[in-house]
Amino acid sequence: MRKFILPLVMVGFFALPTALQANTENSACNDTTTAKTRALFLKHYQKKDYTAAYYAAYLYADSCPALFSAHSPSAETLWLLSDYSLAASRTDNQKACDDIASLIKADTLQQHPRIAQAIQTNLGLCSLKQTESRIDTRLTRSSCALDKNFLAVPASWQGNIANHESIECIGPKTLTQGTSLTLLKAGTDTKAIRIPFDGVIPNDGKTRHLFLGDERPMMVANVFNTEGSLQPQAANKRTEYYSLRAYQTNETTQQQVTQLNTDMVQSKSDNDYSPEYLAELEKTITTDFTVDPYNWWRHKALIDINEMASQENFLVAHYKSRIELVYNLGNDIKTLDLLTGNKKTVFTAPEPVYVHSIEESLLYIKNKQDDYFELDLTAAAPSLVQVPYAPPPHKGRYSSVPLVSADQQSQISSDDGQLLVETPYHKSILINDHYENWVINNLSWGGDSYEIYFDNSSAYACIWRVDLLNRKIERVIPIEAAVEPYGFRVGNVPYVVYADRDKDKLYLATPM
Repeated sequence: MRKFILPLVMVGFFALPTALQANTENSACNDTTTAKTRALFLKHYQKKDYTAAYYAAYLYADSCPALFSAHSPSAETLWLLSDYSLAASRTDNQKACDDIASLIKADTLQQHPRIAQAIQTNLGLCSLKQTESRIDTRLTRSSCALDKNFLAVPASWQGNIANHESIECIGPKTLTQGTSLTLLKAGTDTKAIRIPFDGVIPNDGKTRHLFLGDERPMMVANVFNTEGSLQPQAANKRTEYYSLRAYQTNETTQQQVTQLNTDMVQSKSDNDYSPEYLAELEKTITTDFTVDPYNWWRHKALIDINEMASQENFLVAHYKSRIELVYNLGNDIKTLDLLTGNKKTVFTAPEPVYVHSIEESLLYIKNKQDDYFELDLTAAAPSLVQVPYAPPPHKGRYSSVPLVSADQQSQISSDDGQLLVETPYHKSILINDHYENWVINNLSWGGDSYEIYFDNSSAYACIWRVDLLNRKIERVIPIEAAVEPYGFRVGNVPYVVYADRDKDKLYLATPM
């Protein structure tokens, strides 16, 4: 830390007191002067003059570094560090927060649990605005009415977390060694029902301060070490992202997953990456995403491409207890039941048509003149009904044309080597490479508007998946000839249908 300070410093129209000025000679670095500095800090903080409060703590800490390097700093010194971190978070000073974290060791703070929690909370708030900007949602740490140590579930979640309903809280707010993530819901009496929520956050002994997305079903954790440095050395290891997206898992969905996964085999890569190549790849992707080019999914063949009009004209209909691949050949609309393997011709049109989009069992098709028609797949004798409008397609062949999500709240596009995600409030560039190693094609939404698939036809070829909640970019199909992904979900299990140009087949794939 710098060892430079003027004899008299004017900050925020206040002069440092005589005792604090004397610290320039390092003659008053003790608990008495520390207490006076904290009083000065509090005076300005209560007036909401956060800049002045910050400098009151900063200048004293800068002139008394030995206080923090001591083997066992006093509680008064550590409380000053807490004040310092609070002021840094209020002034959105990320560099100051990094410097504060480096002043003290994590194991020293373990001797003072209350001070440790205060410092960690303040440091966690420091990067909050930057994190909110990256993930395009406000983060909340509102207290739960059932237990003030837990986080209140935002109203936009409607009480749905993973496979649970009517959930009011999740926590505790600070997850430490020996505590486990728990869900709370209101009971029949005044006591809350506590539901263990295991397997979400790793049990690695670290301390995590938790935040919830106000509009997105995600949890953000600021990570603190319990030994050595207070925060992880790598900036991208200090924040973790967890998906809490709602899904339904019951006996039906479990049976469907079992049927879909029958005869799956592990996909094999024909495009391995060297460590140097991987390092170059990571440079092109926004820093808060984890990149995994080795999360290869298993797959199985579905149909030959020559049974279709073209390799891109297909979609997946998921309604009631049915999951069907829908495609066209000439005038015929055909389906393949992905659960049973049965094929059938659903409808024969008077002219060549192409599948366009799907809403539940309502299939939307178009002709060469771009007229749209609706076809109910559940009808005993389906018939075409011309409509003026069709819902947006789930996947798009031309990446420069924005692909709108089903809820029409987001859109994705690719232009000049960039992968962009845009909402009404924010635009994020996830990949920025300008045609060096990425040429991103054939975008597809996954099971919701937080999941994206695409294929790449340049150096980083194969099919990739983007999870906007977990903040991950993964190469899931490591085959250069794999194109035209179409993503969907069954319960919480992701699937993708894609075309293999070398084998001239459509495949279904899912994680191992």
